Amino acid sequence: MKLIRILHISDLHFDKTPPSNKADEMGQIKDNAISHQLGSQLVTDCRERFIIDIKRLFPEQFDVIACTGDIANASKNLKTFKKNINDGAEYISRLASNLSVTPNNVIIAPGNHDIVRKRKLGGELNEFSATCEKFGFSYVGYTTNSNGTKSVIPTEILYANIPLIAMNSCLGGTEHAHHDIPLDIWQKELKKLGTPDEVCKKLTKVPNETKYQLVAMDIPALGRNQIDKLSEQLHGANSDCVIILMHHNPLPTNNIEVRPYANLIDSGIMLKHIFQSKKKTIILHGHTHCNSDLSVFKHNNNEEEKPLVVALGNKGLSSRETSMATVVELAITNDSDFIKADIHEVERNSTMYEIVRTFYIKDFDVIIDSDFLSKVPKNQKILFESFATRVGEPPDEILAGKILKYEPYLKIINRDKNFNDWKIIRLI
Repeated sequence: MKLIRILHISDLHFDKTPPSNKADEMGQIKDNAISHQLGSQLVTDCRERFIIDIKRLFPEQFDVIACTGDIANASKNLKTFKKNINDGAEYISRLASNLSVTPNNVIIAPGNHDIVRKRKLGGELNEFSATCEKFGFSYVGYTTNSNGTKSVIPTEILYANIPLIAMNSCLGGTEHAHHDIPLDIWQKELKKLGTPDEVCKKLTKVPNETKYQLVAMDIPALGRNQIDKLSEQLHGANSDCVIILMHHNPLPTNNIEVRPYANLIDSGIMLKHIFQSKKKTIILHGHTHCNSDLSVFKHNNNEEEKPLVVALGNKGLSSRETSMATVVELAITNDSDFIKADIHEVERNSTMYEIVRTFYIKDFDVIIDSDFLSKVPKNQKILFESFATRVGEPPDEILAGKILKYEPYLKIINRDKNFNDWKIIRLI
């Protein structure tokens, strides 16, 4: 059995204005006695504080950093944008180094702020791609076809035989995202919608404080090329689970603000391919600046209903008071099949980050067997081998997976070590 630890970050929005701590601006930290005593421990930049706190909260090594876009803040000034995206990538590089994650295991899907829209088709990702290349990250970029045209295909890295697939969800206005609709008709329909700025002018009843959500947005889409390639990757995967990264949310979230450009227009086609592959799929996304988790199920008459797709979004690591990241701890068998995933939401509380919520993703075919639990005494530490003897099962990987699925009824000490070194406590 293996454990894979993934740090999901999103929406850093680096720009030339340094982020600040709201409490500092109000004079609540800078001038009091505590700040003078703690000195460097009170880091006002929330992103810098995150580098310190994530190591404190999770001292064990991370395996992968998954970034779902908006590294930079968009800017009409190309020089400013280049600085923004370089600063964001430099931060991610320092974060990875602090967590002992190699650059090639940093995988990035671009956000709508990471793309230069004024460039011609195929050039929108030039700065994003060059910056990722500079720092050695894995990323989604353009590939040149045999006929000289350019298209986007998903980027995949394998960790412990688990595919992590990054996709560009910002193609609605730039590439052939029309899915068999004649291109001239597609472009004509896009022209009717107008640019985001034009839409803002037409929506006179939208309050000024929410109009910002329409600016710099594009119509989110994956496009035919990416979805076809994703289908190949899903069916070719040796594991029964995959992790997909994209900027835009593929499923509805709990953000009810006016965001007409927020959801993927071709997510249904993507979900169809996921269902056909029968892979357990975790989709990590950003964009909406709110934490969300939503599962999609498919019922098979011959099987129990099981979750096939889980979409997880977080608020992002911008300078906002509610900065947040997510830690995904994936437990898999030695054959790289899914056992369960623990999701930890790490959120900023004033000057520090703490784990604010933990929940689990597991098959819904797990039935709590009270007889199984009753064979183990409550509130006592029991070695794994002794636990196996008590429940009458072999001390092997199958039992270890079963114990994991019984969390939080059972607490596991030395969880990051080999299961033979576990100590188990029955809590309920």
